[in-house]
Amino acid sequence: MTTNVSAWATLVLFFISIVFVIHPLSLHVRIPVIGRTKITIGLMTSPLICIAILWAAQCLGATQIRNGIVGTGMVPEQHSSFIVSEPLYEQMVSSPTTF
Repeated sequence: MTTNVSAWATLVLFFISIVFVIHPLSLHVRIPVIGRTKITIGLMTSPLICIAILWAAQCLGATQIRNGIVGTGMVPEQHSSFIVSEPLYEQMVSSPTTF
């Protein structure tokens, strides 16, 4: 059984990113020119740091990042049908005899 290391790294880093989005972390850092400043890793910075790390580790390429920003590859109808079909699927799994 072969494991893809970049897939596992991506999954782990995105879970860590979600944790920092839910519970932001504030650090006080001393920078020689500016002095003491507060850096917060939260909703705005955590996903960007995660994507930058994955890009530097070559887990993500420039094409994937561009497609994620532009939004190519998925039409809005696919997204809305996924949102509608998920509660229906959960209802079917929880009580299969009603369908």
